[in-house]
Amino acid sequence: MTTDNDTQENRHLIILTDYRNAFYSSTKNVRTHCSMNLNQLCTFFQSFGIQTEIISFSDVKFSDNWKNRQIIYQSSEDPDLKYKSYIEDIILGITLAGARVIPDFPYLRAHHNKCFFEILRQASNSLKINNINTSIHGTFEEASKSSIPLPAVLKPSYGAGSKGVELINDPEQRIKLSRKISFSGFNVNLFKELYYRLKTPQRIPYSLYRNKFIIQEYIPELDHDYKLLIYGNRFYLLERKTRNYDFRASGSGKFSWPTEAPTGLLEYGLYIKNLFNVPHISLDIAQKEHHNYLLEAQFVQFGPLTMEKSPHHWIHDGNNWNFSTESHPLEFVFAEGVSHYLRNNRINIQSSLFAGNR
Repeated sequence: MTTDNDTQENRHLIILTDYRNAFYSSTKNVRTHCSMNLNQLCTFFQSFGIQTEIISFSDVKFSDNWKNRQIIYQSSEDPDLKYKSYIEDIILGITLAGARVIPDFPYLRAHHNKCFFEILRQASNSLKINNINTSIHGTFEEASKSSIPLPAVLKPSYGAGSKGVELINDPEQRIKLSRKISFSGFNVNLFKELYYRLKTPQRIPYSLYRNKFIIQEYIPELDHDYKLLIYGNRFYLLERKTRNYDFRASGSGKFSWPTEAPTGLLEYGLYIKNLFNVPHISLDIAQKEHHNYLLEAQFVQFGPLTMEKSPHHWIHDGNNWNFSTESHPLEFVFAEGVSHYLRNNRINIQSSLFAGNR
Protein backbone atom coordinates (compact mmCIF):
# COMPACT_ATOMS: atom_id res chain seq x y z
CA MET A 1 0.00 0.00 0.00
CA THR A 2 3.02 2.28 -0.04
CA THR A 3 3.94 4.54 -2.95
CA ASP A 4 7.28 5.51 -4.52
CA ASN A 5 6.90 8.94 -2.94
CA ASP A 6 6.83 7.55 0.58
CA THR A 7 10.09 8.15 2.45
CA GLN A 8 11.70 5.75 4.89
CA GLU A 9 10.71 8.08 7.74
CA ASN A 10 7.07 8.02 6.64
CA ARG A 11 7.14 4.22 6.86
CA HIS A 12 8.27 4.12 10.49
CA LEU A 13 6.18 5.20 13.43
CA ILE A 14 6.80 5.23 17.18
CA ILE A 15 3.79 4.60 19.43
CA LEU A 16 4.11 6.06 22.92
CA THR A 17 2.20 4.22 25.65
CA ASP A 18 1.50 5.13 29.27
CA TYR A 19 2.50 3.46 32.54
CA ARG A 20 -0.24 0.82 32.04
CA ASN A 21 1.12 -0.03 28.59
CA ALA A 22 -2.14 1.39 27.25
CA PHE A 23 -2.79 3.41 24.11
CA TYR A 24 -5.99 5.39 23.68
CA SER A 25 -9.13 3.56 24.71
CA SER A 26 -11.82 1.31 23.33
CA THR A 27 -15.34 0.78 24.60
CA LYS A 28 -14.82 -2.92 23.93
CA ASN A 29 -11.78 -3.15 26.21
CA VAL A 30 -12.64 -0.58 28.87
CA ARG A 31 -13.30 -3.22 31.55
CA THR A 32 -10.11 -5.14 30.90
CA HIS A 33 -7.08 -3.26 29.65
CA CYS A 34 -8.56 0.19 28.98
CA SER A 35 -6.66 0.28 25.71
CA MET A 36 -6.72 -0.47 22.05
CA ASN A 37 -5.31 -3.86 21.17
CA LEU A 38 -1.71 -2.89 20.44
CA ASN A 39 -0.95 -6.10 18.53
CA GLN A 40 -3.89 -5.48 16.22
CA LEU A 41 -2.98 -1.81 15.86
CA CYS A 42 0.59 -2.65 14.79
CA THR A 43 -0.68 -5.30 12.38
CA PHE A 44 -3.02 -2.81 10.71
CA PHE A 45 -0.24 -0.23 10.48
CA GLN A 46 1.92 -2.87 8.79
CA SER A 47 -0.86 -3.53 6.27
CA PHE A 48 -0.59 0.14 5.31
CA GLY A 49 3.17 -0.18 4.88
CA ILE A 50 4.11 1.41 8.21
CA GLN A 51 6.48 -0.30 10.63
CA THR A 52 5.84 0.49 14.30
CA GLU A 53 7.88 0.62 17.46
CA ILE A 54 6.28 0.79 20.90
CA ILE A 55 7.96 2.85 23.62
CA SER A 56 6.57 4.01 26.95
CA PHE A 57 6.69 7.66 27.95
CA SER A 58 9.06 6.78 30.79
CA ASP A 59 11.52 5.09 28.41
CA VAL A 60 12.02 8.18 26.26
CA LYS A 61 15.68 9.25 26.36
CA PHE A 62 16.30 12.81 25.22
CA SER A 63 19.93 12.03 24.52
CA ASP A 64 18.75 9.91 21.56
CA ASN A 65 18.44 11.35 18.06
CA TRP A 66 14.79 12.35 17.59
CA LYS A 67 15.19 14.44 14.46
CA ASN A 68 12.32 13.75 12.01
CA ARG A 69 11.19 10.66 13.91
CA GLN A 70 7.41 10.31 13.71
CA ILE A 71 5.52 9.86 16.96
CA ILE A 72 1.90 9.15 17.77
CA TYR A 73 0.87 9.44 21.36
CA GLN A 74 -2.05 9.66 23.71
CA SER A 75 -3.09 11.97 26.50
CA SER A 76 -4.51 11.11 29.92
CA GLU A 77 -7.73 11.85 31.78
CA ASP A 78 -6.32 11.06 35.22
CA PRO A 79 -7.63 12.98 38.26
CA ASP A 80 -6.34 16.57 38.33
CA LEU A 81 -4.58 15.84 35.02
CA LYS A 82 -1.32 15.16 36.85
CA TYR A 83 -0.12 12.44 34.45
CA LYS A 84 -1.28 14.52 31.49
CA SER A 85 1.08 17.26 32.68
CA TYR A 86 3.91 14.72 32.60
CA ILE A 87 2.91 13.64 29.07
CA GLU A 88 2.99 17.28 27.98
CA ASP A 89 6.56 17.55 29.25
CA ILE A 90 7.62 14.48 27.26
CA ILE A 91 5.87 15.51 24.04
CA LEU A 92 7.14 19.08 24.15
CA GLY A 93 10.63 17.77 24.91
CA ILE A 94 10.83 15.44 21.92
CA THR A 95 9.29 18.15 19.73
CA LEU A 96 12.11 20.48 20.72
CA ALA A 97 14.52 17.62 19.98
CA GLY A 98 13.25 17.54 16.38
CA ALA A 99 10.63 14.80 16.44
CA ARG A 100 7.45 15.06 14.41
CA VAL A 101 4.67 14.46 16.90
CA ILE A 102 1.22 13.61 15.54
CA PRO A 103 -0.79 15.66 16.17
CA ASP A 104 1.24 18.78 16.97
CA PHE A 105 1.86 19.65 20.62
CA PRO A 106 -0.71 22.51 20.81
CA TYR A 107 -3.46 19.97 20.13
CA LEU A 108 -2.37 17.98 23.16
CA ARG A 109 -2.45 21.18 25.17
CA ALA A 110 -6.08 21.63 24.09
CA HIS A 111 -7.11 18.24 25.51
CA HIS A 112 -9.37 18.83 28.54
CA ASN A 113 -8.45 22.48 28.23
CA LYS A 114 -11.33 24.49 26.83
CA CYS A 115 -9.46 27.74 27.40
CA PHE A 116 -6.62 26.69 25.13
CA PHE A 117 -9.01 25.30 22.53
CA GLU A 118 -10.61 28.74 22.38
CA ILE A 119 -7.14 30.20 21.81
CA LEU A 120 -6.67 27.79 18.90
CA ARG A 121 -10.08 28.71 17.55
CA GLN A 122 -9.38 32.44 17.63
CA ALA A 123 -5.82 32.08 16.34
CA SER A 124 -7.12 30.22 13.28
CA ASN A 125 -8.76 33.45 12.03
CA SER A 126 -11.43 31.28 10.44
CA LEU A 127 -14.80 32.99 10.31
CA LYS A 128 -16.51 29.62 9.92
CA ILE A 129 -15.52 28.47 13.39
CA ASN A 130 -15.42 31.90 15.04
CA ASN A 131 -19.14 32.50 14.63
CA ILE A 132 -19.79 31.79 18.31
CA ASN A 133 -18.38 34.32 20.79
CA THR A 134 -16.34 33.07 23.75
CA SER A 135 -14.26 34.76 26.43
CA ILE A 136 -11.60 32.97 28.50
CA HIS A 137 -10.74 33.77 32.12
CA GLY A 138 -8.03 32.79 34.58
CA THR A 139 -9.77 34.13 37.67
CA PHE A 140 -13.22 35.12 38.86
CA GLU A 141 -12.07 38.73 39.01
CA GLU A 142 -11.33 38.71 35.30
CA ALA A 143 -14.82 37.54 34.41
CA SER A 144 -16.14 41.06 34.87
CA LYS A 145 -14.33 41.90 31.62
CA SER A 146 -16.44 39.44 29.61
CA SER A 147 -18.49 41.12 26.91
CA ILE A 148 -20.57 38.03 26.14
CA PRO A 149 -24.25 39.05 26.37
CA LEU A 150 -26.61 37.16 28.64
CA PRO A 151 -27.90 34.52 28.65
CA ALA A 152 -24.57 32.79 28.24
CA VAL A 153 -23.01 29.39 28.93
CA LEU A 154 -20.38 28.99 31.65
CA LYS A 155 -17.91 26.10 31.29
CA PRO A 156 -14.96 24.95 33.39
CA SER A 157 -11.82 24.60 31.32
CA TYR A 158 -11.45 20.97 32.42
CA GLY A 159 -14.24 18.42 32.26
CA ALA A 160 -16.42 16.28 30.00
CA GLY A 161 -20.03 15.23 29.68
CA SER A 162 -21.39 18.69 30.56
CA LYS A 163 -20.00 18.45 34.10
CA GLY A 164 -19.92 21.90 35.64
CA VAL A 165 -21.58 23.55 32.64
CA GLU A 166 -24.13 26.20 33.68
CA LEU A 167 -26.49 28.64 31.99
CA ILE A 168 -26.13 32.25 33.14
CA ASN A 169 -29.40 34.17 32.87
CA ASP A 170 -28.69 37.42 34.73
CA PRO A 171 -25.78 39.48 36.16
CA GLU A 172 -26.27 38.06 39.67
CA GLN A 173 -25.92 34.53 38.33
CA ARG A 174 -22.81 35.55 36.40
CA ILE A 175 -21.16 36.60 39.67
CA LYS A 176 -22.39 33.65 41.71
CA LEU A 177 -21.65 30.93 39.16
CA SER A 178 -18.33 32.40 38.04
CA ARG A 179 -17.18 32.48 41.64
CA LYS A 180 -18.34 28.89 42.18
CA ILE A 181 -16.71 27.47 39.06
CA SER A 182 -13.38 29.23 39.66
CA PHE A 183 -12.98 28.59 43.40
CA SER A 184 -9.45 27.33 44.02
CA GLY A 185 -10.52 25.02 46.85
CA PHE A 186 -10.04 24.62 50.56
CA ASN A 187 -6.34 24.13 51.19
CA VAL A 188 -3.47 25.56 53.20
CA ASN A 189 -2.92 28.34 50.66
CA LEU A 190 -6.49 29.55 51.18
CA PHE A 191 -5.96 29.96 54.90
CA LYS A 192 -2.56 31.57 54.42
CA GLU A 193 -4.07 34.12 52.08
CA LEU A 194 -6.92 34.90 54.48
CA TYR A 195 -4.35 35.35 57.26
CA TYR A 196 -2.24 37.78 55.20
CA ARG A 197 -5.33 39.76 54.25
CA LEU A 198 -6.10 40.31 57.92
CA LYS A 199 -2.48 41.01 58.85
CA THR A 200 -1.67 43.38 55.98
CA PRO A 201 -4.94 44.79 54.59
CA GLN A 202 -3.03 47.25 52.37
CA ARG A 203 -1.45 44.35 50.46
CA ILE A 204 -2.82 43.53 47.01
CA PRO A 205 -4.36 40.08 47.61
CA TYR A 206 -4.07 36.92 45.56
CA SER A 207 -7.28 35.66 44.05
CA LEU A 208 -9.04 32.79 45.79
CA TYR A 209 -10.73 31.91 42.48
CA ARG A 210 -8.07 30.72 40.05
CA ASN A 211 -9.63 27.75 38.25
CA LYS A 212 -9.81 28.90 34.64
CA PHE A 213 -13.11 28.85 32.74
CA ILE A 214 -14.89 30.18 29.68
CA ILE A 215 -18.08 32.11 29.05
CA GLN A 216 -19.65 31.26 25.71
CA GLU A 217 -22.49 32.65 23.65
CA TYR A 218 -25.74 30.77 24.22
CA ILE A 219 -27.59 29.42 21.19
CA PRO A 220 -31.28 29.31 22.23
CA GLU A 221 -33.98 26.79 21.34
CA LEU A 222 -31.71 23.86 20.58
CA ASP A 223 -33.10 20.43 21.42
CA HIS A 224 -30.07 18.50 20.15
CA ASP A 225 -26.53 18.78 18.88
CA TYR A 226 -24.14 16.47 17.02
CA LYS A 227 -20.98 14.58 17.86
CA LEU A 228 -18.92 14.06 14.72
CA LEU A 229 -15.86 11.78 14.90
CA ILE A 230 -13.53 11.86 11.92
CA TYR A 231 -10.82 9.24 11.45
CA GLY A 232 -8.92 9.93 8.23
CA ASN A 233 -11.66 10.16 5.62
CA ARG A 234 -14.31 8.27 7.64
CA PHE A 235 -17.06 10.32 9.30
CA TYR A 236 -19.17 8.97 12.17
CA LEU A 237 -22.19 11.02 13.24
CA LEU A 238 -24.13 10.88 16.49
CA GLU A 239 -27.20 12.97 17.31
CA ARG A 240 -27.56 13.89 20.99
CA LYS A 241 -30.87 15.12 22.35
CA THR A 242 -30.78 17.57 25.22
CA ARG A 243 -31.56 16.39 28.74
CA ASN A 244 -35.10 16.74 30.06
CA TYR A 245 -35.74 20.32 31.14
CA ASP A 246 -32.11 21.20 30.39
CA PHE A 247 -30.11 22.86 27.60
CA ARG A 248 -27.22 20.38 27.70
CA ALA A 249 -26.88 17.49 25.26
CA SER A 250 -23.45 16.10 26.15
CA GLY A 251 -23.84 13.25 28.61
CA SER A 252 -27.61 13.07 28.14
CA GLY A 253 -27.53 9.43 26.99
CA LYS A 254 -30.27 10.23 24.46
CA PHE A 255 -28.32 9.17 21.40
CA SER A 256 -29.12 8.11 17.84
CA TRP A 257 -27.13 7.56 14.65
CA PRO A 258 -28.90 9.35 11.76
CA THR A 259 -28.79 7.73 8.34
CA GLU A 260 -28.98 11.12 6.66
CA ALA A 261 -26.54 13.85 7.61
CA PRO A 262 -27.97 17.36 8.02
CA THR A 263 -27.23 19.64 5.08
CA GLY A 264 -23.69 20.95 5.19
CA LEU A 265 -22.70 19.23 8.45
CA LEU A 266 -20.23 16.74 7.00
CA GLU A 267 -18.69 19.43 4.81
CA TYR A 268 -18.32 21.63 7.89
CA GLY A 269 -16.53 18.82 9.72
CA LEU A 270 -14.23 18.21 6.75
CA TYR A 271 -13.37 21.90 6.62
CA ILE A 272 -12.44 21.92 10.32
CA LYS A 273 -10.32 18.78 10.06
CA ASN A 274 -8.43 20.24 7.11
CA LEU A 275 -8.10 23.59 8.88
CA PHE A 276 -6.34 22.02 11.86
CA ASN A 277 -4.53 19.43 9.71
CA VAL A 278 -4.91 16.47 12.06
CA PRO A 279 -5.42 12.73 11.43
CA HIS A 280 -8.42 12.44 13.77
CA ILE A 281 -10.80 14.87 15.41
CA SER A 282 -13.88 14.90 17.64
CA LEU A 283 -16.33 17.75 17.06
CA ASP A 284 -19.36 18.96 19.00
CA ILE A 285 -21.51 20.88 16.53
CA ALA A 286 -24.81 22.70 16.85
CA GLN A 287 -26.88 23.48 13.80
CA LYS A 288 -29.59 26.13 13.68
CA GLU A 289 -31.33 27.60 10.65
CA HIS A 290 -28.74 25.94 8.40
CA HIS A 291 -25.86 27.58 10.27
CA ASN A 292 -23.20 25.38 11.87
CA TYR A 293 -21.58 26.28 15.18
CA LEU A 294 -18.50 24.54 16.53
CA LEU A 295 -19.05 24.15 20.27
CA GLU A 296 -15.94 22.15 21.19
CA ALA A 297 -13.25 20.01 19.61
CA GLN A 298 -10.76 17.40 20.77
CA PHE A 299 -7.76 16.17 18.82
CA VAL A 300 -6.22 13.63 21.21
CA GLN A 301 -7.70 10.93 23.45
CA PHE A 302 -11.41 11.35 22.77
CA GLY A 303 -14.03 8.70 23.40
CA PRO A 304 -14.65 6.34 20.45
CA LEU A 305 -18.24 5.36 21.35
CA THR A 306 -19.71 7.29 18.40
CA MET A 307 -17.54 5.28 16.03
CA GLU A 308 -17.63 1.86 17.72
CA LYS A 309 -21.41 1.83 18.17
CA SER A 310 -22.26 3.33 14.79
CA PRO A 311 -24.03 1.02 12.30
CA HIS A 312 -22.90 3.20 9.39
CA HIS A 313 -20.72 6.12 8.41
CA TRP A 314 -19.68 8.29 5.49
CA ILE A 315 -16.45 8.12 3.49
CA HIS A 316 -15.14 11.17 1.64
CA ASP A 317 -13.21 10.08 -1.45
CA GLY A 318 -11.87 13.54 -2.23
CA ASN A 319 -14.90 14.61 -4.22
CA ASN A 320 -17.99 12.74 -3.08
CA TRP A 321 -19.64 11.40 0.06
CA ASN A 322 -20.20 7.65 0.08
CA PHE A 323 -22.51 6.03 2.62
CA SER A 324 -21.05 2.84 4.09
CA THR A 325 -22.33 0.12 6.39
CA GLU A 326 -18.92 -1.55 6.62
CA SER A 327 -17.83 -2.33 10.14
CA HIS A 328 -14.19 -1.98 11.16
CA PRO A 329 -12.47 -2.22 14.54
CA LEU A 330 -11.16 0.98 16.08
CA GLU A 331 -7.58 -0.21 15.59
CA PHE A 332 -8.08 -0.42 11.80
CA VAL A 333 -9.82 2.95 11.53
CA PHE A 334 -7.15 4.64 13.67
CA ALA A 335 -4.25 3.15 11.69
CA GLU A 336 -5.92 3.99 8.39
CA GLY A 337 -6.45 7.58 9.50
CA VAL A 338 -2.81 8.06 10.49
CA SER A 339 -1.68 6.46 7.23
CA HIS A 340 -3.98 8.82 5.32
CA TYR A 341 -2.50 11.76 7.23
CA LEU A 342 1.10 10.73 6.54
CA ARG A 343 0.44 10.39 2.81
CA ASN A 344 -0.88 13.95 2.77
CA ASN A 345 2.01 15.31 4.87
CA ARG A 346 5.08 13.66 3.36
CA ILE A 347 7.55 16.46 4.05
CA ASN A 348 9.56 15.38 7.06
CA ILE A 349 9.16 18.55 9.10
CA GLN A 350 6.55 19.38 11.66
CA SER A 351 3.25 20.23 10.02
CA SER A 352 2.07 23.81 10.36
CA LEU A 353 -0.95 24.65 12.43
CA PHE A 354 -3.92 25.65 10.31
CA ALA A 355 -2.15 24.42 7.18
CA GLY A 356 -5.56 23.66 5.67
CA ASN A 357 -6.39 27.36 5.81
CA ARG A 358 -3.48 28.41 3.62
